[in-house]
Amino acid sequence: VFTVLDAPEDIDVLSNRKETGNLIQEFCLVEGFEGSGLQWPEFSDKSTVWTKLKLPVIAKPIDACGTDDSHWMSLYRSFNTRFLPKDDSIVQKFYEHYGILYKVYVIGRQVEIVARPSISNRDYEPDTFLHRFNTHKFKLSEGDLSAERLEEAEIRISPLRSLIESFALKLKDRLNLTWFGIDVIIPEEDANDCDENDLVDRNTIKAAVIDINYMPGYAGITNLPEKLIKAVRPDI
Repeated sequence: VFTVLDAPEDIDVLSNRKETGNLIQEFCLVEGFEGSGLQWPEFSDKSTVWTKLKLPVIAKPIDACGTDDSHWMSLYRSFNTRFLPKDDSIVQKFYEHYGILYKVYVIGRQVEIVARPSISNRDYEPDTFLHRFNTHKFKLSEGDLSAERLEEAEIRISPLRSLIESFALKLKDRLNLTWFGIDVIIPEEDANDCDENDLVDRNTIKAAVIDINYMPGYAGITNLPEKLIKAVRPDI
């Protein structure tokens, strides 16, 4: 006897980043999260006027899973017509975020948040207009945050933890999924390379949901087998 935990049509909702972005933007607006400072950053696809987005921007494949290409992304620090995003990409506004990415794991009704290293616009020379990277390989090459950086990450996420956990559980009910992951960043309010208008935007967004994926790797979660079992059989 096989038990189907999540229907394929529900899983498919997270397979397309454009559809996911539209869904999360509407969800945050309707559920009041946008007013609390949590939202999906402004984005577009290549067929529209994505060049109007303020630099830097990050290009991501529309297909969020299934191939290695799903994890290849490009940070555009300036525009170059010789190296444009592919037609099957979305282009998302990039916020400087202290070089910290928060992996928010939903396991049944449990929510776990793990801090990881992330890319920073400051890591590249001024004349570097484009940086391509693979999120899986980046994770392997960067390793874990140091103890000092983990403490910094906890201080930053602490006042937003209840907001993010509430978002994750309400989104679980909306998506009707057993387990999935949410990538969250905290935009900087005092980045040296942003103008006054950008600062206003940064102050509006306390935390940004930048990606969502189904059944992630759950690296860094303690007692994972027990938590997975509880998600599948909460009665045990």
